[in-house]
Amino acid sequence: MRIVIILGICLFVLVILAKGFTRLVGGISKKQASNNLVQYLTREYKGELNFKNLNRFFNSGNMNPNMFSVRIYNANKPEIEFYCHINLKTILEDGGITMSGLDVKTINDYYLEAIKRYDTRQAIKRIFKTEFSLIVFNNNSIDLTTDVNLESEALQLLLNKFITRLNYFYDDLDIYSDIALIIKTPNHPEGFIEVPLEVYDNKWSMSCFMLSDKATNFNIIESRIKRDLIKYLEQSQPNFEIYDSKKVYLDKNALSRAASVQYLSDKTVNNEGTVKYQNPLKGVYATYFDLETGHIYKGELITTKNDKISYDEELVLIKKTLQAEGVLAW
Repeated sequence: MRIVIILGICLFVLVILAKGFTRLVGGISKKQASNNLVQYLTREYKGELNFKNLNRFFNSGNMNPNMFSVRIYNANKPEIEFYCHINLKTILEDGGITMSGLDVKTINDYYLEAIKRYDTRQAIKRIFKTEFSLIVFNNNSIDLTTDVNLESEALQLLLNKFITRLNYFYDDLDIYSDIALIIKTPNHPEGFIEVPLEVYDNKWSMSCFMLSDKATNFNIIESRIKRDLIKYLEQSQPNFEIYDSKKVYLDKNALSRAASVQYLSDKTVNNEGTVKYQNPLKGVYATYFDLETGHIYKGELITTKNDKISYDEELVLIKKTLQAEGVLAW
């Protein structure tokens, strides 16, 4: 009991020290930081801007206990927002200079970029207001909702047109991470097709068609695929088990023919102790099905030596195997 009390006291002291450490090294309180930011935004923007998610950003990289991370947004149009790191002890004197690597940027620099990004997105929405009833820009994807169930050829033409327009606005969109287009239709209102976009020389292009895991009735088909695969592994590949990673490719020309590519882990691989690490993801299995009818018509083991090949070689192997079965996702 005495030990428990001592441990409790030690934990309490550590918490107090952690909270007060930044004050000990000269950092202002979070309350004061918030007050300073409110004063600055009121003085410079007259209530036009607000903020949220204010947190201290003190670490070994900046060694500044007055540095805070914050998300600032337009009070009337919250979609106009930006995230930055800023010294909130000196903000009322230094004009809102932020921490942004080697570049010297102010809050206003970020704000102007956010406005341009917002205006560009609105322009794209206006251009495609006839083709898409709703366009939503997310962090890593763009949702495209249509009011009709487009045929394959019309859909590919529309997507090419959309990507061409994205490339025209590439710099102004300010998107520097991998993104995907998510197609939503009346038959699949939560998501139908995912189209990852590849970037080369500041231009996006379509990679392949993939089936969204939110496609209508796919969860039912998916459970049957898993059941059949477990049965197959027990009977023919007892050393393998299903790994929590898969990709579902969709034929571009027949938007119901699909292949679920499941990764398999070798249960005999033991990476505990001091032995050299071995990649247990040796197996890749494909299950072919029709989304519209729910019919699962074939399954095949693509490889048991996936740990011996590179990512590019793996993709070539999967692509070759699926195309041989008529799933032309690329």
